[in-house]
Amino acid sequence: MSLKLLIIDQCSNSKRESELPDSVDPSLSREELVEHDDVPAYKARDLYEGRQQRYISSAIDRLRENGDKVERVFISAGYGVVGEDDLLPPYDATFSGLPESEILKRSSELGIQEDLLDTATPDETYDVIFFALGKEYYQSIDMTTVIAEIPDSTKVVIFNGVVSKDKSQNLVSIPARNEEAKEQGTIVVALKGRYLQNFAEHRSKGAEVGDITELKEYCITRPTKQSDFEGYD
Repeated sequence: MSLKLLIIDQCSNSKRESELPDSVDPSLSREELVEHDDVPAYKARDLYEGRQQRYISSAIDRLRENGDKVERVFISAGYGVVGEDDLLPPYDATFSGLPESEILKRSSELGIQEDLLDTATPDETYDVIFFALGKEYYQSIDMTTVIAEIPDSTKVVIFNGVVSKDKSQNLVSIPARNEEAKEQGTIVVALKGRYLQNFAEHRSKGAEVGDITELKEYCITRPTKQSDFEGYD
């Protein structure tokens, strides 16, 4: 049975291009910039070149090949919540390393909380939502409020978070630190992407998602063969 999935990713410091031409006014809106003759525009999926983002792209391709319906959005420190096919100009911004007060200020200006809630709580609910975020990107949203708004019928996977007792039946937090990265044969900044690759490979082999325990197991266990993913190591 096909699944409806939402993957909430984050922008990466590593981008295909991060500098606007000197002749272009950086205060222009995103819409004005992508329409500017002198500014290259890239789909968000193609702009972000971090290893996590590339791993997740490969996982999404596999899931879609399997028949699952996958929506992916990025929390962008430059432009807020953007879809993977949204056009973006080059920009140099990240939440990584910023103090929480600055992250919250920027998040409020970009309307990240409101846009993410609109994405995560549509009329037709998702079967599973993955929050593939790092510490600073979690700080850009009020996770307690977001989780509370997600329907109980939706399973939720977060990383390095705290699971509240009232959501423990449909929410799981998976450790994603150095120890787990070594076990998965990757580096910590790519680990969340590796977990998604594992999940996609299990799905391609016919795995069905029953309860939250099974979902966690599909993320943390590596299928016997991952040859299709080796090019991303």
